[in-house]
Amino acid sequence: MSLPRMGLFGSRSRPDADRAELPACGVAVDVVNDAGHSLATENPSGHAQALARALA
Repeated sequence: MSLPRMGLFGSRSRPDADRAELPACGVAVDVVNDAGHSLATENPSGHAQALARALA
C-alpha cells in the first residue's frame, strides 16, 4: 500500500533542517503561511488546504 507522506511547516516556524532533508527521503514538504508551530490553531484554513494538497 502506498500512502502519501508530507511534512508540514509553518512559515513563522524556526528554521528546521528537516525541511531540506525530507524531499531527499521521498517526503513532500509544504509550508502553511501565517503559522508557526501550531498550524491547526494559527491558520486552520491554511492547514486544511495543505492537508488537502497532501491527500490529492
